[in-house]
Formats: sequence, C-alpha cells, structure tokens
Amino acid sequence: MWAKITDFLVLLLTEVAKLSFVKMNLRQNTCRKGKGLFIPYRASRFNIHKTAVIELHALFHFNMKETRRSRTEAHFVMEPNAKMLIYGTSMIHHGSEISVFEGASLSIGSIWANARLQIRCRKEISIGDGVVFARDVLIMDSDAHQILDKDMDGPVKIGDHVWIGSRATILKGVHIGDGAIVAAGSLVTKDVPPKSMVAGVPARVIRYDVEWA
Repeated sequence: MWAKITDFLVLLLTEVAKLSFVKMNLRQNTCRKGKGLFIPYRASRFNIHKTAVIELHALFHFNMKETRRSRTEAHFVMEPNAKMLIYGTSMIHHGSEISVFEGASLSIGSIWANARLQIRCRKEISIGDGVVFARDVLIMDSDAHQILDKDMDGPVKIGDHVWIGSRATILKGVHIGDGAIVAAGSLVTKDVPPKSMVAGVPARVIRYDVEWA
C-alpha cells in the first residue's frame, strides 16, 4: 500500500500539472465520488465553462506521456451545461482532444486510449468498461453541419471490452456491441454486432464470434 502511495506522490510531483490538478478537482461543479480524481499531466489545456459538470467515480488520467517532461499538449473542452461522467479508471494519452459541447453528455467506463484520441460529443456518447483505443481514433456523434432531410446528430454507444484499431472513425448513431473489434482505418457508419470484427470503408463484418485479450 505504501509503495502505491509513494509512486503516486512521485508522479504528482514530477509529471502531473499541479495547478490544473487542484483546479479540476476543487472546482464547484466537479463531483468526486469515492476515489475519483482528475489527474492532468503536463501541457494539458482546459476550456471548461463554469456550468459544466464533471462526475468522477474513479481515477481519470489525461494527457499521459511516453517520455518524461514531454510538452505535447492535449485539449479538454466543456461548453455550458455539458456533462461528463467517469465510472472506471481511465488513461488518455498525449495529443488527445475531448470536446463536450453545450448540453451534451459523455460517459466513460474504464478505458485505455493511446495517443491522439479525439472525442467530439454534441449530444450523447457512452463508452463502456475495458475499452481499448489505438492511436488516432476519432469518435463523433454529429455531422456538425446539416444535410437537408437528414438527421445531423445521433447517439454513439460503445459497449464493454471493445478494441478500436488505429485511425478508425466512429460516426453518429453507431452502437458497437460488447467484445467487438474495429480494424485499423475503418469508417464505422452502422451498428457493429457483439463479438464481431468489422473492417473497411465503410466498415462491414468480416468475422463473427471473435475473442481478444
């Protein structure tokens, strides 16, 4: 136990952005439950409206680095009345961008995200437990611009134990089932069945009953 405490203190003193750590965890609309903490690393950049709500039930590491004293930035934006809920320990690596727009809701279980994850939440995005993101993944629940006679927004749901490959893009209205794999470079525009593997542009099922660890 003492070794874990010591390791955390060393991390806090050497790599964590200490002023941002204090601001993020003590701001009026940050609600910490149990062991919940927001842990921003060096060069994390924030633009959070005072009415935005962050609810932390576990540790949320943001802008983790591969090398010590790296100055690679990551950006975290929350507009008025936006909400983010963190239910499990999560690790977001350097160069990532998380944007939760006005009135939108982002919920995250326990995830591990490699460099440059982009989440752009305009309405609702939910991500389950044990989800792994390779580098350069993009998740959007909106087209951002209206195409006449088409819905601009649609909630995105990613289930538990899902593996998203490098440079994959997840678009609006998609539900990815538990245990699924999204191959590198895929453009996901339709639902992905549980325990299936999808690939391609647009993505289609290439295997069923897959298992991964």
